Amino acid sequence: MHSRSPVVLMIDSLRGGGAERFVLTLAQAFSHLGYDTHIILFKDGGVDYALEENIHYHFFDYYPCAWLPRGALRQLSHAFRCRLNAWRLDAYIKWYIGKPGLILSNLLLVDQILRLSRFNVVTHVLHHALSAEIYTVYTDIAWQNRKMQETQRLYYGRRLVGVSQGVVDDYVNHIDPQARITAILNPVDQAKITALSQIEPKPYPFAYLIHVGRFSEQKDHATLIRAYAASAQTLPLVLVGKGEEEDNCRRLVQELGVAEQVIFAGFHANPYPLIAHATGFVLSSRYEGFGLVIAESLALGIPVISTDCPSGPNELLPSHCLVPVGNIAALSAKMDELMQSPEQFKVPFNEDLLPEKVAQRYLDWRDNKLFT
Repeated sequence: MHSRSPVVLMIDSLRGGGAERFVLTLAQAFSHLGYDTHIILFKDGGVDYALEENIHYHFFDYYPCAWLPRGALRQLSHAFRCRLNAWRLDAYIKWYIGKPGLILSNLLLVDQILRLSRFNVVTHVLHHALSAEIYTVYTDIAWQNRKMQETQRLYYGRRLVGVSQGVVDDYVNHIDPQARITAILNPVDQAKITALSQIEPKPYPFAYLIHVGRFSEQKDHATLIRAYAASAQTLPLVLVGKGEEEDNCRRLVQELGVAEQVIFAGFHANPYPLIAHATGFVLSSRYEGFGLVIAESLALGIPVISTDCPSGPNELLPSHCLVPVGNIAALSAKMDELMQSPEQFKVPFNEDLLPEKVAQRYLDWRDNKLFT
């Protein structure tokens, strides 16, 4: 019986990202439901978000062991290190937390270790359409096949949750048709987001479009910038985030002659004032898991357009808000429509995304009350 046993959420770090916001939001929801809630981090690299006082935070140093020099551990096989750290992690949880009633594993590094945990309450949360991610990252067919097989072995027989139906369909259709998996959409704390959007003044004295996301190949800022350059540019475009593709994007806006109209706003731990005062939000991703920033924008009542990427956006937005992935002309035309008539792209917020409802679905899945 684990009705009120501790809930543990694990992730590499709490640096900026959708999976990190997911962990913090869901942890708070479990706490509100009366559970002793813990977050375990694997990387001691700083935190980009405000931490809640009613959550217990732990740093598990997954790499070195006190009794084994770092250089020696590095020479061990990856499989052995994962098995060693799974044993250490189980011991850590038993000693510092107690017997958990639910463990949520997030992202690859944590999944590789928790795959070997002896606890039988582990659920792996898949934040992306994994085949789409593999096909984007790896262009060689042999490597694509290898990574698909590795992914199937990693999650075989495990309890899985996809953060959208698209993530689930992708996994079942391309990786493992027999998987024990269900879709549970990401939590969105509308009340908290609304409050955070009001604690700072209007960021700019003019109307603007906005994109929030890491500068990466996944987010496809290049298509976004090219589409904007091809549009009427009646409103400036604000880009919020940081990442490895930022320098390339800065060069691109110079080449296209839109440097005066595109604003690089940097990373904001609280992007909600920027979103709340925007005329509209634009997402240009090649793939997503859920599209959390879409749901957050809808929670603030902001019009949204997006690429119809795998997966998530078409579960949150109607078809007239969507354009094909990588289609510069279609996205440019849709941005013109958004700048001219933003009201037609307003979509009601889905209250099934409220955090406590989402947390309860994770408990139901643990208790075998949800089936695909």
